[in-house]
Amino acid sequence: MGVRVAAARVVDGVDEWLEEAPYSALRILEKLREMGFDGGYSIVKAYVSSRKMDLNEKATVRFETMPGKQGQMDWGFFEDHLVYEDGKWKKLYCFLMILGYSRMRYIEFVTDMSTNTLIRCHQNAFRYFGGYPEEILYDNMSPQGGCDGSKRQSR
Repeated sequence: MGVRVAAARVVDGVDEWLEEAPYSALRILEKLREMGFDGGYSIVKAYVSSRKMDLNEKATVRFETMPGKQGQMDWGFFEDHLVYEDGKWKKLYCFLMILGYSRMRYIEFVTDMSTNTLIRCHQNAFRYFGGYPEEILYDNMSPQGGCDGSKRQSR
């Protein structure tokens, strides 16, 4: 019974990781090994493959908008990557804006999520798009920590 409980926890953890990001089976195996898992790659690959198919079927509904109506902005955080800048190792973040109608994307990698960086990234995105949408939806903008990432909440 203890093995089933442990296996259920492993499965729950893998499901959670796959919902958070499209990790490869190899990356999932690495994360599992860090937790003491001693199973093989083929079992992980088979499970990850089946779960990815399920998740693809359950894909998020896409809202259609008129041209110029809406954009969506999100921050990404690369926890496993640091960048050497100004004599220090810094975290790597990604600013992403997607236009609702065309699905055109603007991506910029940055080393902080300060308000100044946020404004600069918006300006760069608008320049890239050749204009700006009527409204922008925001994700990952913690009210407790502003946009500097100091008190980010996980989703």
